[in-house]
Amino acid sequence: MKRIFKAGFAVSALSVMALVLAAASNPKATGDIQWVNDSAGHTQAHVVFNAIATSATGTGAKGSLLYDDGKYAYTMDVQLLKVSDDGKTARFAGQVTANLTADSEDQKTCCAVGHWIFYTVQDNGEPGIGSDLIWGEDLSVSGPVDYDKARERVMGVQDPIGGPFKIFGGNLQVHKK
Repeated sequence: MKRIFKAGFAVSALSVMALVLAAASNPKATGDIQWVNDSAGHTQAHVVFNAIATSATGTGAKGSLLYDDGKYAYTMDVQLLKVSDDGKTARFAGQVTANLTADSEDQKTCCAVGHWIFYTVQDNGEPGIGSDLIWGEDLSVSGPVDYDKARERVMGVQDPIGGPFKIFGGNLQVHKK
């Protein structure tokens, strides 16, 4: 009985390790960065994000993002991710889950709950300050956007219209595996 228990425990432990290792090898992008957002009146923007692919291939992802530039603030549920073949650039998108902007009129023009937001980040090495880049765009401002339309942008070659902005604080990382 002890042997069966030990064998079962060993198989379970190996299964958990394989699952963890498989998830660890999926593409991802993470960061806690600051930049000057020229498209929002030269305000200092801050974003904290993690976008982790749900498989080694495909565009499904899980993660979150928190954005704040003093005027606009929101949280986002990351649902899509594509990392470039060279592992330097990540393109990801998701839906706003909470708009923390104080002015209700501003909530109508940017980043309302349910809007799809599209980002591109580029990891140009260490240190990232002065060399890493970020772009961003609220895809829903020009009309309704669904998962498939957001996926087209993530899979495409056109970067978001806001940017590129060089980061002046923090760091971002993109990993192909």
